[in-house]
Amino acid sequence: MSGLPVDASGPVAELRKAFDESFAAPPPAGREPDEDLLCFRVRGDAYAFRVREIAGVAAAGRVVPVPSRQSWLLGVAGHGGSVVPVVGLAGLLGYPAARETPRWLALAGGRDPLAFALGELEGFRRVPRGDLRMPGREPGRHVHRLVQIGSAVRAILEVESIVRFVKEGARPAGRL
Repeated sequence: MSGLPVDASGPVAELRKAFDESFAAPPPAGREPDEDLLCFRVRGDAYAFRVREIAGVAAAGRVVPVPSRQSWLLGVAGHGGSVVPVVGLAGLLGYPAARETPRWLALAGGRDPLAFALGELEGFRRVPRGDLRMPGREPGRHVHRLVQIGSAVRAILEVESIVRFVKEGARPAGRL
């Protein structure tokens, strides 16, 4: 968040360094490309975003509530001189209602400013793209693929799908 001091030696610095380094080296020739993932948990369940679909991660700072009919809209936050809507992933993914206090924000890449509230950030992982699997049955909304990392099977959320859903949910019903 703008105006907040950044600890150059803590977990944010490590995550930023891993994120930056993921773009620095080309994949080795003759080897299947890797997929870089930002891993986190929502109410204890394992999820990930593809790093290439997000613009970055920031400490949440203050999220100012705004009136909304959408339970997943937690409010707005300042970032880089702009105000961005903050989406609560728990509400968006259909978890029971509970007030979320995010510790981290994952910022959507692309034209639409949007931040996703992350409570439990687990870090950066690089996996072979071939390890990403289609869900065997109907995936949950916004789930693009699944990947097993250690003992956890993670649902990989598709940022573009979430952004589309949020934009549609933000439109007023009917004509003005």
